[in-house]
Amino acid sequence: MNKDRKQKCKRVGIALAAVALSAVLCCGFVACGPTVNYLKEELVQTQTGETLWEAANSNFKKDYATMEEVRAAGSKLNTQLAEEGMVLLKNDDKALPLASGGKLSLFGYRSYSLMTGGGGSGAGKPGSYGIPTATLTGSLTDAGFEVNDALQSIYDGKSEEVSIDELSGAESSYTSFGDAAIVTIARGGSEGSDLKTHDAPGNADTSKHVLELNDAEIELVKYVKSKFDKVIVFINSANVFEMGELNAEKTEDNLGVDAILWIGQVGNDGATAIGRILNGTVDPSGHTVDTWERDFTKGPTYTNIGDLSQNFNADGSRSNNNLYVNGSVAYGADGETYHSVEYREGIYVGYRYYETMADEMNAEKEGSGDAWFDESVVYPFGYGLSYADFTQEVQSIEWDRENHEVVASVKVTNNGPAAGSAYSGSSKSVVQLYASLPYEAGQAEKSAIQMIGFAKTPALAVGEECTVEVRADDYLFATYDEDAANGADPSLSGCYVFDEGDYYFAVGDNAHDALNNVLAAKDGAAVEGKLTDEKGNVVAGDAAKARQVTLDEYDNTTYARSEATGEIVSDQFDEIDYNYFVQDTVTYLTRSDWNTYPKSYTGLSVNDELKTLLVGETYVKPADSPSVDSITTGAENGIEFIEMKDVPYDDERWDDFIDQLSITELATIMGETMGNAVISSVNKPANSNQDGPKGLGSTYSRGNGEGITLYVDQVTMSSTWNLDLLTERGEFFAEDALYAGYSMIYGPGADWHRTPYSGRNSEYYSEDSNMSYLCGAAQVKAMQEGGVIAAIKHFAANDQETNRHGVATFMNEQGFRQGSLRCFEGALRDDVGGGLGTMTCFNRVGATAGAASEALLKQVLRNEWGFKGVNLTDSSRDAADYVHTEECVVYGTGMFNNDNGRTNELVKLVRQGGDGTVLLGMKEANKHFYYAYAHSNLINGLAVGVE
Repeated sequence: MNKDRKQKCKRVGIALAAVALSAVLCCGFVACGPTVNYLKEELVQTQTGETLWEAANSNFKKDYATMEEVRAAGSKLNTQLAEEGMVLLKNDDKALPLASGGKLSLFGYRSYSLMTGGGGSGAGKPGSYGIPTATLTGSLTDAGFEVNDALQSIYDGKSEEVSIDELSGAESSYTSFGDAAIVTIARGGSEGSDLKTHDAPGNADTSKHVLELNDAEIELVKYVKSKFDKVIVFINSANVFEMGELNAEKTEDNLGVDAILWIGQVGNDGATAIGRILNGTVDPSGHTVDTWERDFTKGPTYTNIGDLSQNFNADGSRSNNNLYVNGSVAYGADGETYHSVEYREGIYVGYRYYETMADEMNAEKEGSGDAWFDESVVYPFGYGLSYADFTQEVQSIEWDRENHEVVASVKVTNNGPAAGSAYSGSSKSVVQLYASLPYEAGQAEKSAIQMIGFAKTPALAVGEECTVEVRADDYLFATYDEDAANGADPSLSGCYVFDEGDYYFAVGDNAHDALNNVLAAKDGAAVEGKLTDEKGNVVAGDAAKARQVTLDEYDNTTYARSEATGEIVSDQFDEIDYNYFVQDTVTYLTRSDWNTYPKSYTGLSVNDELKTLLVGETYVKPADSPSVDSITTGAENGIEFIEMKDVPYDDERWDDFIDQLSITELATIMGETMGNAVISSVNKPANSNQDGPKGLGSTYSRGNGEGITLYVDQVTMSSTWNLDLLTERGEFFAEDALYAGYSMIYGPGADWHRTPYSGRNSEYYSEDSNMSYLCGAAQVKAMQEGGVIAAIKHFAANDQETNRHGVATFMNEQGFRQGSLRCFEGALRDDVGGGLGTMTCFNRVGATAGAASEALLKQVLRNEWGFKGVNLTDSSRDAADYVHTEECVVYGTGMFNNDNGRTNELVKLVRQGGDGTVLLGMKEANKHFYYAYAHSNLINGLAVGVE
């Protein structure tokens, strides 16, 4: 666009704005900022003959005519997410479903005040829309049950368990409401703190942690069992719980109950599903996305989590390590204390540890591994019961090496209700596909089994069958080998490899069942009578559900380059391993020697190189830094923001567009405050951003301004094992954003459940990085296509909240790439999820602040994954001591969240400091910003020539 045309368009825009003041239309535009004008279509036509109204409304459109419609549709989705995500953990003697019309007694104060979300950005409350079934009692009543009102009156207004003496006042009602008793046990987490690993409230024993029954709950379960024949427990928690006592076979002398339903955190409407599951309107079809360990203190991550007083002191010494002593919280400036945490478990998180350990112990085929597994795990990864009995028949599993995918074809048949069940409705089944890789001592680590893909059937009536096809990218089971010669450039170390040997692919009801099927195919009669299921029952394994493929040659070339960009993928993270600074200090867990099981550690020290990185003020203006005057800013190129919406990322017009911005305008974009200001020179309106991995956390700007849907937590959502529902949730996030006026959402979350204790596990998908990869890709792609930027968080290795400000997270590169990074990769890779936003982490990645890690933000995120969007820090004004402006801008950060003070700092760095390198970083950051927002709903209501 030339200068003359630009001036003409401005004059037209002024005229239109004047008319708009007296004729504002409320039809198709979303108020994404205070500067959006509403135009009458007859006012002016573009050069193509298209009206401005048509041009502006051709971008992102609402699927619903009113806010009430979108809210109702969102409520329906939320209920379905809960129906398919809640997991039936135990159902002895077919205790469920219950006959409709039954009379129930509800115990536990959370039965009357369900936990709907976590604290911080995941918070919310039920019933804000006036939906009666948004509470447990409402859900049960709506499902045809009668609820004991005498108990309800005792619990009314309570925020903790009531005493048994108080409950005795309602005992006369138990006979009338004795069809079943329900006990609800809840746990919650919050941003900023983790769940207590000891000294849990409500326990005489100070060694008890918060994710096991406390003294009052034990007393309550015993009391209820003594009064009722049928006892059902609801677990109202996004964090997994120690279930050994409740899951035990029911006797008078223990805490075993008849049925257990994990209900997660239900959001605004998810409780509706509970009554429908209990009366058999729907069959629960959720499966676990975490391993439910029998004793959480025995997992390989437990010794290296939270605040272990393993702190770097200013003199370089290490303070005494004691699990039960709290250290001071300090970070950032030289001379202070630096907290650290070490991921010494490597890749062996969750089921990848438990299944591998069991497999190794079974090496002699004497069954010792299965016995150990039964003593260690209550519910394996992928576990979930159904009211129906399904048969899954593998028709074929093929590894297509040319197209780099494994394709499994499985016939699924609903044989009818499980023996003794009263259920006869339709049901859904999940087909889970796993891979087992060849392993020898000395190779890069591989778990005995790993999930690589899944699919969910439609609802099948009794006798119905369908064929399900699962397609899995073989990248998901490639092994990152830090010591491999890179197949694309042998002078470089590290790449993804496939070792030669026998690969097994299997379908299983859960990870343990899949491993049993592999062992049956691999070892045949040698394992006969020696394999057990998750309950300790002897099983044969099903060799027909597994297939063997032999790879004759070692492959270090297929994934030596990125699928997304062609960039060579090689070692980039030497400095995140403490051994880089002091060799042979840290030992990582290896399946070739279980004596490497992680222990608490002492005696680490800080040398000068490590201390320099921890302090973080490492940037020095390069000697060859260009002068500020030599860099174009404020050019009059006549290009408006709306004209960039379809311009390819690599088109040189982006340079011309960014050249128009002044130094102040460049800096203004980077100082974000839950949105960004108007940039009038290019007609970019103000944009609003919002927190909310479980919902947008605000109100609709249309209609009566009621609150936006709080969806079920992300764990419940991923527990559906239904990517179509993940996609639909992403679509509704985009729809909500249109009605609420937001163009970026800080979410979803994709850090992994490294431990059960993270305060924000409710905001993240799973313990399994492949599950997170697949779920994140589906949800984020849908959000982006709907016009809202998904700033998926917290990138990366933000796996605990304790000391989150600046905690140094040390690990090896294989563990990082196949763990925390994999969790985000599906969403952010340009050729997969295509995400255009991410929020970085508060923690240090190794010793370097995550927001200033060039290896993370430039090499991996942009060069390897092809990410073209904008990244912003977590609230950087809260971390100014170690999140330094120059390092962040030069090494890849695009915006400083909730921190407009950085704007003035950047202007000074450029104008007074004459730092051209920082200015170039600002221009690059602005390109990413404008590219992302040109693909968002911010362009709705915009047209060339309209200010």
